[in-house]
Amino acid sequence: MRMFVAAELPEPVRDSLAQAQQKLRPILGSMRWASPGSMHLTIRFLGEMDEVQTGALSAALKTSLKPPAAPGCDVHVRGLGVFPQVKRPRILWAGLVDEPPGSLARLHAAVELAVSAAGLPAEDRPFHPHLTLARAGEGRPPAALPVVLADMKDVDLGHFRVDALRLLRSVLKPSGAQHHLVEEYPLA
Repeated sequence: MRMFVAAELPEPVRDSLAQAQQKLRPILGSMRWASPGSMHLTIRFLGEMDEVQTGALSAALKTSLKPPAAPGCDVHVRGLGVFPQVKRPRILWAGLVDEPPGSLARLHAAVELAVSAAGLPAEDRPFHPHLTLARAGEGRPPAALPVVLADMKDVDLGHFRVDALRLLRSVLKPSGAQHHLVEEYPLA
């Protein structure tokens, strides 16, 4: 099973992201656009796990995310950027600003604690909270990308409260990934 831990987005934020995508498609059309209905804030992608690993992780998440150890937070969706760099973009993302600052990093650390307790490998990349809007296609990046990023560096795309995390199973289909709830962990 392909698993990840994430926070859900409310419909107004999904709608705002969909509107931004609609504006950007004619300008950056060569990208593969994420479906707004499946967008989420990934705290930790876990990859393939069996049922025993999933059960161990779920039990560990119940402990590490137990209130008040991992309080919820407010998140503002602001600005656009790319990974890894504008000359070779792979991901076009919407940025996130958490309140209080560092809250998402603390949630990530609590999830990493559970991952370790479940005997799973540690994350090998730094945590950069973001919302994926599109993935770059093959070939040259769109020529307008640097201008779009500069014009939208401070765009406000809404806000939401992270008051729960979810362990989700991702099933890859030709029409896109489908996400199925395994367990939800309320935050204080």
